[in-house]
Amino acid sequence: MKRVWWLVGAAVSVLPLLSCNGGDDGAGPSPDASGPGVWVADEGAVWKFTLDGGLKQKTGGFDTAWDVAVREADGAAWVADIGRGTVTKFTDAGAVAKTVNGMGWPYGVSVNQNDGSCWVVDEKNGRAYKLDAQGNVKKTAGGFDQPYDLACYSGDGACWVSDSWNSRLVKLDANGNTLFTRDLGDPVWCVAVDPRDGSCWASTLFHLYKYSAAGGLLADVGTNNSANGIAVAEDGAVVYTTDGKLFKRDADGHLKWTRSGFSRAVGVAVSTADGSIWVADEDAKKVVKYSKSGDKMSEVAAGFADPRGVGLHSQ
Repeated sequence: MKRVWWLVGAAVSVLPLLSCNGGDDGAGPSPDASGPGVWVADEGAVWKFTLDGGLKQKTGGFDTAWDVAVREADGAAWVADIGRGTVTKFTDAGAVAKTVNGMGWPYGVSVNQNDGSCWVVDEKNGRAYKLDAQGNVKKTAGGFDQPYDLACYSGDGACWVSDSWNSRLVKLDANGNTLFTRDLGDPVWCVAVDPRDGSCWASTLFHLYKYSAAGGLLADVGTNNSANGIAVAEDGAVVYTTDGKLFKRDADGHLKWTRSGFSRAVGVAVSTADGSIWVADEDAKKVVKYSKSGDKMSEVAAGFADPRGVGLHSQ
């Protein structure tokens, strides 16, 4: 997910979603769109590629597709569109299963891998919503000031929220009740949860913090800029992007490697299968794949407009 300084204008009309097979103009999901792949939220469209970068499907009709989260068990993908104020659920095969309307600026989505529910953060309305697997709003938490990101821990359903302009990191239980808050002193941007234990990484302008599931500070890493995107691997390693770089640190925050050469690296996702890393480079209009050890494996430049969010169905 990308940190940004702009305001969405007046409400826009909700357009029908148009699916294109392999970039053609025909409607409907591609017959081979199901199975493992990488999803990319790209301004007016959402793409699905094979893990080798081959196009499975492109779906148009979005306004500002911003973030995407994928459930490994069934391959369902949830896409946040801040321009339309909607969250759309796709099946693994690429069909639209549900569109949830009536949100303000839904900047972030995070899926509970166990039950398929999805948390959504609404920056404009200062809320976080919990949707069940069918897309029904089940819980609402409010009182935030321009919350930007959130991350769900599948182990117990708890959700961490970056309450950006209150400069707080907030942890909610599975029912949306506040468990505790941590004052970080500066606006809080991207967050990501360690799938092993529910600990949380959170970024501010000059720091990357790690908190335990109980709220204890585990790491404080100095940074030169806030993260545009952040993800945690199955082994607890954290990867994050700044405009021109990709960083990987171990579970304790020690630097493992850095990769540069991006125009504006934003969204990032890590494979649960092999630890490979996918990065959306918004200004270069491409998505780049790296191995777990940081070797560049491939890149996809498929005529993107502004690729931002990346989500993986790894296996």
